Amino acid sequence: MPMDFYIDPLTGDIDLTNNIARRTVSVEELARQQVAITLNTFRGEWIYNTIYGVPYLENDYNDLQLLGKESQNLIDSYINQAILSVEAISGITSYTSTVDEKTRKMSISFKATTRQGELISFDTVID
Repeated sequence: MPMDFYIDPLTGDIDLTNNIARRTVSVEELARQQVAITLNTFRGEWIYNTIYGVPYLENDYNDLQLLGKESQNLIDSYINQAILSVEAISGITSYTSTVDEKTRKMSISFKATTRQGELISFDTVID
């Protein structure tokens, strides 16, 4: 099973329990973490791989801006592609998203299967 350093979802930091870097312990945990990193990376923000992430906003390395300019269907299409680009994910079984015009935040909820056949549920807010 592939492993990675476990990133605490509340702090965004590597979990250093007893000064030891914790590793992911299951495919589900690894998949969830990889999806969170992918969906929370704005395309073009990481200079070492400017095509990684979702093109939410235009920047120096990304000419496409989805949020506020494109249809919800197109935004969802890019997000689905990003989810399926995660190595541990084999398919999406359900997906919903909503945009709150007041707060300008997008809520995403989906279920996906991992390559090992496990089902994961995922909820996140992009702001």
